[in-house]
Amino acid sequence: MQGYYDMTYQVLSDIKCPDYLIDSRCNTFGCTHWMSINSYYESITRALSGAAECCIPVVYGDVYKHYWSQELSDFKVGLS
Repeated sequence: MQGYYDMTYQVLSDIKCPDYLIDSRCNTFGCTHWMSINSYYESITRALSGAAECCIPVVYGDVYKHYWSQELSDFKVGLS
């Protein structure tokens, strides 16, 4: 968990919010800087996803069923 925390801190600190977005205001007819907002948002989600892929192990569901056997699978199929 500490590795994920450290990596997210590192990758997120590299992302800079465009200064003009902080003071920008949308008018009644729409937002003129939505592409910049989307780009900023995507850079954050890419950074978090990349950190997760590097630091969070993937465990498949069948790992937890060490007690499960082919006989139980056949029985389960027979019940449906």
